[in-house]
Amino acid sequence: MPLSRRWPVLLTSVTLLLLELCPGLAAEAPTSTCSGYPGIPGSPGNNGVPGRDGRDGKDGRDGASGLKGEKGEKGESGAFGPPGKFGPSGPAGMKGQKGEPGPSAILERRYIDKLQSEVDMLKISLSRLEKAAHFQFFRRSGNKYFGSNKEPGTFEQGLKICRDAGGKIATPGSQVENNALSKFLAESQYAYIGANDRTTEGTFVDLENKPLQFTSWKDGEPNNFKGKEDCAIILTTGIWNDVPCDLKYIIICEF
Repeated sequence: MPLSRRWPVLLTSVTLLLLELCPGLAAEAPTSTCSGYPGIPGSPGNNGVPGRDGRDGKDGRDGASGLKGEKGEKGESGAFGPPGKFGPSGPAGMKGQKGEPGPSAILERRYIDKLQSEVDMLKISLSRLEKAAHFQFFRRSGNKYFGSNKEPGTFEQGLKICRDAGGKIATPGSQVENNALSKFLAESQYAYIGANDRTTEGTFVDLENKPLQFTSWKDGEPNNFKGKEDCAIILTTGIWNDVPCDLKYIIICEF
């Protein structure tokens, strides 16, 4: 018999068998149960696949605070934090000492000092020239200027003439200056120079009472003839001679 025809027969047979074993199944009451004897327990089945993890539960409430522990050891210093805001400016401090000038400042100072020195020398030279130019005759010798009107006077008069002009009676300090003075003189003329021994006889000094740097005495001079020769003159040849200070000779000033 084909399988499709067997299903109704099998289903009917099973139903009848159940009705015999459990008559209460035929009633409509939902509370009826089968009163048959329990069968022999079957073999335990295999463990199933573990289920998925459940969701985490809610965090519990914090417990009571415990006792305060002992102070731990000091840790290492951390990195410096960002700078804070600037506070108000404090009072001004005392002015410090002036520092040493740097190399460039020193060189600049030397250069300026050199220029200033040259300017000062030019001013001095110009001043001397202006003073000498007040005389009819004047000439330069080294750093000095000599001026004269070729007018005679005593030694004292010569001191005043030159002082009023801003100078003093010429006193040659070298052979070059001595030659320059002699050129002011014509033949048979003489001029006073600043050498004298009015303070200490026999010791000729300049107008500042300092030892003479240069001399050009004639042989046998100075001899203080008759005990009255305390001043000195220069001849056209450049030779010196001592003479009385009250005689009149040409006055030459130096600046």
